[in-house]
Amino acid sequence: MSKHTLISPSNFERRMLCPGSLHAEKDLPNITSVYAEKGTMLHDRVNKLINGHKDWKKDLPEDLQEIVKKAQEYFYSVKRDKKTLIEFHEQRFNLDFLVPPFEEMGGSVDSIVLCYNEENKTYELHVIDYKFGMGVKVEAYENYQLMLYAIGVLNDYGFLKLLEDEIPKFKCNNIHKYIKLYLHIVQPYISDSCWELRNDELKSLLQGKRLDLIKSSIEQAYSKTAIRIPSKKACQFCKAKATCSSLANTLPVIDNIKDRNTTLARIRMLSEEEISAIYDKKDVIILYLNAIEDYIKTKLHEGSFADYELKDKLSNRKWIDTAEEHLTRLLGDDAYETTRKLISITKAEKLLSKDDIKHLTTKEVTDKIIVKQEYSIEELLTD
Repeated sequence: MSKHTLISPSNFERRMLCPGSLHAEKDLPNITSVYAEKGTMLHDRVNKLINGHKDWKKDLPEDLQEIVKKAQEYFYSVKRDKKTLIEFHEQRFNLDFLVPPFEEMGGSVDSIVLCYNEENKTYELHVIDYKFGMGVKVEAYENYQLMLYAIGVLNDYGFLKLLEDEIPKFKCNNIHKYIKLYLHIVQPYISDSCWELRNDELKSLLQGKRLDLIKSSIEQAYSKTAIRIPSKKACQFCKAKATCSSLANTLPVIDNIKDRNTTLARIRMLSEEEISAIYDKKDVIILYLNAIEDYIKTKLHEGSFADYELKDKLSNRKWIDTAEEHLTRLLGDDAYETTRKLISITKAEKLLSKDDIKHLTTKEVTDKIIVKQEYSIEELLTD
């Protein structure tokens, strides 16, 4: 299977909400982030801890060790007081049967456990996804990423053979009669959630209306005429939003056609309805502007973009490492606050002078910012 597929469990909901996103993103490169890399690293450490690898915490800060332990503890709580029959971690399953011929689809499930619950005499299949985001809570209920994982697991020939070996009189065409399906989101930084599917919900997912909806959404996404339907949720992780005309067209535009008097159109106050129309789009506007900024920065790093350039963004002034030595020589005990912390730069300037302090401070480059290029009058006249 290729490394990047056009549709996958992790991006499926975006394809369902905005079918046109598939073709919009298909030729764009995958861009990682420090957050994604941290998540991948923590997934690996959880997998190592669960499987008993002693090096799971090598070079890992204590706060992240606690996060990894929380994920592991949740996993063990799922199996507690039950007989574990099958257990897999970081297992990839094929979903090619859902997409058009010659296309590919699949996904790696973080943890899968089949248990037998002696208390209520039921076989439980647990599909678990670990998430290490700190901002947005992800719910297990009707989570399509988890549902697609479950479809992949329960359509895998090898896994079905294992179920036949473990569950008496098991029949593949009536899975919902033999097992209870539990879908889990483990989010150590926020909170965990679990969706226990009823028998009719599991049947719908494997051979009913839910599966039909998934297939229909995939078919629409692959259509060359698939429309783009912007929304906060659909656009949040879309790589094409900076250049998406459909997203740009959803932003509120003030209608001045009703202002027949041109002067009035320029000076009148916006109505409550117009202000509300703008505010209602706040999240999408912020999302869009951030995407535009990232897009321009990428273009500038690659070469150029319009008449913009990148400049260093500097931090506030801070003392250099040798400042304390100089300040105590000049000010004695007055160089310190009552907490024995060095006085602020502003306070030091009042006690001494700006010239005395200037060589004791520094500013660090914290980021790059986009600015308009400045032209001299001569350059403008030449153009």
